[in-house]
Amino acid sequence: PYPYIPLKKLLKIPTDTNTGVVTFLGRLEKRKGVLDLARAIPHVLKKYPGARFSFVGAAEPSPDAGKDMRQYLEHRLRRVANAITFTGPVPFKSIPDVLSDTDVCVFPSIWENFPCVCLEAMSAGRGIVASNRGGMTDMLDSGRVGRLVPPGNPKEIAAAVIELLGNPALRSRLGQAARDRLLSAYNADAVSTLQIESYQR
Repeated sequence: PYPYIPLKKLLKIPTDTNTGVVTFLGRLEKRKGVLDLARAIPHVLKKYPGARFSFVGAAEPSPDAGKDMRQYLEHRLRRVANAITFTGPVPFKSIPDVLSDTDVCVFPSIWENFPCVCLEAMSAGRGIVASNRGGMTDMLDSGRVGRLVPPGNPKEIAAAVIELLGNPALRSRLGQAARDRLLSAYNADAVSTLQIESYQR
């Protein structure tokens, strides 16, 4: 891992929010799993019709050469458009405001390394649904502080989101555990110790 120093505003966000908002943070592209999330959204809305979904990030190319990914997703989700918001990219200083209005963050990447968006969500004490490929498995302690799902599986994404939306106490407990893990495992002292041990080996 690399060291991460969270913004103080992220650490001050209460874990027991109840906004009904599910947020994706990151580039809108296929590798980030946004197509699978789009397929999961109708399943979640059947269970929780009042839920809202926010896509925060810049749009990359889509499977349709005539549309960018935002336009493509807007078309795919047109039947539930009243539950969907696309903000485009936001300044870094606005991330705490985005996360304070969020109950559940979803990062369903097909491929991933060690994404800062997951660290930010952990700092904010959010309920997190993430892909079990790449660094997020380590970040979320093999699912002990969040929910891990296989990539390319909209039904499992939906089931994990439904679980966290429907259980605020669980969501708050996992959010606090994620924040605690972030502060203990990814601070500069902890990571530098690991790095020095690696050099010594």
